[in-house]
Amino acid sequence: MKSNKEDNFLANIKNCKDTYELESEIYMYLDGKNSIQRRELLKPYFSFLIDYLKVSDLRILLEYSDLDKSFYDELNDKLLKNKKEFFKGILSEKDICGIKIYNTKGKGLDTISDIAVLLMDELLEEESQRQNKNLSYADIRYDYGTYSSVFIIGDKVLSIGDREEYVIPNHRRILQPLIRPDISSLIPEGVRLPRTIDVSERVDMQSDITEEELYTVYKEY
Repeated sequence: MKSNKEDNFLANIKNCKDTYELESEIYMYLDGKNSIQRRELLKPYFSFLIDYLKVSDLRILLEYSDLDKSFYDELNDKLLKNKKEFFKGILSEKDICGIKIYNTKGKGLDTISDIAVLLMDELLEEESQRQNKNLSYADIRYDYGTYSSVFIIGDKVLSIGDREEYVIPNHRRILQPLIRPDISSLIPEGVRLPRTIDVSERVDMQSDITEEELYTVYKEY
């Protein structure tokens, strides 16, 4: 017999007003469950969620794509057919404190989304060859910073957002991007849009460091 929590899942999803509520609802539904339990709980709803959610909101399902091959295949098929809409939707909804920060009028976001698709396709091909397995859009993992949207594939990170400075100082302790195309000429003056696209190596951001080592690092700057 299903619990009220399960019975109400679809109704709650349909009542969600934005991406954050959707993500929270799915998280609470699966909270405390192991991978097998998550797969069984999502099975009745996965196809519905793929059809119901906006393309940009499919990023919520990416972390569950490896629970079941049918999940992966169905999600991947939807994303492959809507690559540009996936990136454009995520960028257009980027906000700070609930206020959307990018101008969605005109063709600026279209151009940036086209570049993102080209870079991601190249990264997928490169990482597939490096790992000797076929990687695709359902293998992407999404993250974000205050001003950036971050797409992780294998050992590479595609970051799209704002930077105060285009030029990064050449320092051994500063992670240098592998690719940073200058897209400033594509952005109309006075229009708020992402102004940098970076491709960098994925690094472990968690590091144990003593106060003495930290002081040594600060002295280098």
